[in-house]
Amino acid sequence: MLKKRNAVGLAMNIIIIAILGLIVLGIMVAVFSTESGDAVKTLKTCAAKGGVCKPPSDCGGRTIGGVEGCTDSEICCLEI
Repeated sequence: MLKKRNAVGLAMNIIIIAILGLIVLGIMVAVFSTESGDAVKTLKTCAAKGGVCKPPSDCGGRTIGGVEGCTDSEICCLEI
């Protein structure tokens, strides 16, 4: 009789640990998915690529397209 009780207790412990593990996994996925989205937005900025937002007439270097952070009248300029 004692062995059956231990077997049931062991199964319950495994179920509880599995549920706690899934909860922790869900929290980690939620945290990393929101944080990585912010990191991607930051890496797409002109300053993150080493450039400066300037009017096209003031840029004496190379321009970078597809970046965020510059206004419509500015471009991302890399000084050479």
